[in-house]
Amino acid sequence: MITISCTREGEGEPRVALSSETTKKFKSLGARVLLEARIGERSYMHDGLYRGAGAEIMGSAAALIPGGPAPKPVSAAMVAKHEARLADRGCEKRGEAQA
Repeated sequence: MITISCTREGEGEPRVALSSETTKKFKSLGARVLLEARIGERSYMHDGLYRGAGAEIMGSAAALIPGGPAPKPVSAAMVAKHEARLADRGCEKRGEAQA
Protein backbone atom coordinates (compact mmCIF):
# COMPACT_ATOMS: atom_id res chain seq x y z
CA MET A 1 0.00 0.00 0.00
CA ILE A 2 1.25 3.48 -0.83
CA THR A 3 1.20 6.06 1.94
CA ILE A 4 0.82 9.74 1.06
CA SER A 5 1.78 12.24 3.76
CA CYS A 6 1.30 16.01 3.67
CA THR A 7 2.21 18.72 6.14
CA ARG A 8 0.82 22.22 6.62
CA GLU A 9 2.32 24.98 4.54
CA GLY A 10 4.44 27.67 6.18
CA GLU A 11 3.01 30.77 7.82
CA GLY A 12 1.41 33.17 5.37
CA GLU A 13 0.73 30.48 2.74
CA PRO A 14 -3.02 29.94 2.34
CA ARG A 15 -2.77 27.13 -0.22
CA VAL A 16 -2.81 23.50 0.77
CA ALA A 17 -0.99 20.64 -0.97
CA LEU A 18 -3.93 18.24 -0.90
CA SER A 19 -7.67 18.88 -1.02
CA SER A 20 -10.32 16.67 0.52
CA GLU A 21 -11.47 15.71 -3.00
CA THR A 22 -7.96 14.60 -3.97
CA THR A 23 -7.72 12.72 -0.68
CA LYS A 24 -10.90 10.85 -1.59
CA LYS A 25 -9.44 9.95 -5.01
CA PHE A 26 -6.20 8.65 -3.49
CA LYS A 27 -8.20 6.58 -0.98
CA SER A 28 -10.30 5.08 -3.79
CA LEU A 29 -7.04 3.94 -5.39
CA GLY A 30 -6.05 2.17 -2.16
CA ALA A 31 -3.59 4.70 -0.74
CA ARG A 32 -3.23 5.53 2.92
CA VAL A 33 -3.36 9.32 3.44
CA LEU A 34 -1.72 10.87 6.51
CA LEU A 35 -2.13 14.59 7.11
CA GLU A 36 -0.81 17.01 9.69
CA ALA A 37 -3.60 18.42 11.87
CA ARG A 38 -5.09 21.69 10.58
CA ILE A 39 -3.49 21.19 7.14
CA GLY A 40 -6.28 23.03 5.30
CA GLU A 41 -7.23 25.54 7.99
CA ARG A 42 -5.98 28.59 6.06
CA SER A 43 -7.93 27.46 2.99
CA TYR A 44 -11.13 26.96 5.00
CA MET A 45 -10.86 23.16 4.67
CA HIS A 46 -11.10 21.77 8.16
CA ASP A 47 -9.90 18.40 9.42
CA GLY A 48 -13.44 16.99 9.34
CA LEU A 49 -13.53 17.29 5.55
CA TYR A 50 -10.33 15.29 5.29
CA ARG A 51 -11.49 12.69 7.82
CA GLY A 52 -14.71 12.34 5.83
CA ALA A 53 -12.59 11.68 2.73
CA GLY A 54 -10.70 8.92 4.57
CA ALA A 55 -7.52 10.68 5.72
CA GLU A 56 -5.82 9.96 9.01
CA ILE A 57 -5.13 13.22 10.86
CA MET A 58 -1.84 13.24 12.76
CA GLY A 59 -1.00 15.61 15.61
CA SER A 60 2.22 16.97 14.14
CA ALA A 61 4.45 16.86 11.08
CA ALA A 62 6.89 14.61 12.95
CA ALA A 63 4.11 12.06 13.51
CA LEU A 64 3.69 11.61 9.75
CA ILE A 65 6.91 9.58 9.56
CA PRO A 66 7.13 7.46 12.72
CA GLY A 67 10.76 7.08 13.73
CA GLY A 68 11.89 9.32 10.90
CA PRO A 69 13.11 12.88 10.78
CA ALA A 70 10.63 15.73 10.97
CA PRO A 71 9.98 17.32 7.58
CA LYS A 72 11.97 20.49 6.98
CA PRO A 73 10.11 23.70 6.12
CA VAL A 74 10.76 25.21 2.71
CA SER A 75 12.02 28.79 2.82
CA ALA A 76 11.30 31.51 0.29
CA ALA A 77 15.01 31.46 -0.60
CA MET A 78 14.82 27.74 -1.44
CA VAL A 79 11.79 28.34 -3.67
CA ALA A 80 13.54 31.23 -5.46
CA LYS A 81 16.64 29.08 -6.05
CA HIS A 82 14.52 26.26 -7.45
CA GLU A 83 12.57 28.64 -9.72
CA ALA A 84 15.85 30.12 -11.00
CA ARG A 85 17.11 26.63 -11.90
CA LEU A 86 13.87 25.89 -13.72
CA ALA A 87 14.05 29.19 -15.60
CA ASP A 88 17.62 28.35 -16.66
CA ARG A 89 16.21 25.17 -18.20
CA GLY A 90 13.53 27.09 -20.09
CA CYS A 91 10.65 26.15 -17.80
CA GLU A 92 7.92 28.68 -17.15
CA LYS A 93 6.37 29.59 -13.83
CA ARG A 94 2.85 28.39 -13.18
CA GLY A 95 0.31 30.74 -14.66
CA GLU A 96 2.83 32.39 -16.96
CA ALA A 97 2.71 31.59 -20.65
CA GLN A 98 5.81 31.89 -22.75
CA ALA A 99 5.68 34.59 -25.42
